[in-house]
Amino acid sequence: MKCCLLVIGVLILSMLPNGGPYAGAQEPALSVSQFWEHLYQTESLLSIAATQTDPTDTISQIQSLWEGVTQVQLDDGTRIPVDMSWIRDSLADIQPGTRETLHREVTALIAYHNNQLAGLDASAETASLAALAEVLRDPRFHYADLTPTPIPDFSESEAPQTVTVSSFAEVVLAAAGVLVIIVVFIYFARNLQVQPVSIETAETNDPTTADDAQDLATGHAQSQDYRSAIRYLYLASLLILDERGIIHYDASLTNREHLRYLKDKHQLYQLAQQVINAFEEVWYGYKPVDEAYYQHFRNRIDELNRMVT
Repeated sequence: MKCCLLVIGVLILSMLPNGGPYAGAQEPALSVSQFWEHLYQTESLLSIAATQTDPTDTISQIQSLWEGVTQVQLDDGTRIPVDMSWIRDSLADIQPGTRETLHREVTALIAYHNNQLAGLDASAETASLAALAEVLRDPRFHYADLTPTPIPDFSESEAPQTVTVSSFAEVVLAAAGVLVIIVVFIYFARNLQVQPVSIETAETNDPTTADDAQDLATGHAQSQDYRSAIRYLYLASLLILDERGIIHYDASLTNREHLRYLKDKHQLYQLAQQVINAFEEVWYGYKPVDEAYYQHFRNRIDELNRMVT
């Protein structure tokens, strides 16, 4: 049991945040906010990969996010070592279902983090902890008890010393495990107010109606900021579906979680999936956008609006 405390502490440290841009060389030490941006981008790219016949390029983008990430730098300059191999190994594993499991793990971590930031009620927090517990039940996170290897041919005079050394080692391991857990909880307590960068939470003044979102999209398009215009058009599509009572829009949900509301409406599901894929390629994949692409995307939103009117 004492050894398990150390294992849990090390596991929590291995899932601490890192972050950075999509491609290019990674800095060895990354900020806390960059880590959560990495996780949001990873979740989005995993969603895109699940719909692709050949997701090689998308998987390469995810791998580049975590390549060389070994440390997290806190606001006070302190650096904490992290091990993100659990993501890299899952991407390299070709066994069926491995990427789906990784997607669930990443989504659970994001949901838990969002609930911590938003200060949700006890029932919502319990649900997030249950999701995190499901992640931790993954066999990759299970470690065998540490059992001292017996040394043969001990004399009777040496046996008591072996027992003493073994007991001392267990005490040291247990104390180290408790210390790690305390450090982690102090770290999270000091950084509860860190806001992740993502379409769901980065903007606190987002419009609350589809008409307002479309007006903002038009304004950005007139100033030739087509990337932001597409973002507001996509938000308008979610608000349209919410206003028609087809989905329940929730800023804490991912794009794919919103899409699940439409699984029984085949034609609408396919159109919404195309809208989501196009948005994610622009917003997360930084696909170049011109006026023609923007107009094409707007036509898809208008088509969706007509389907639910």
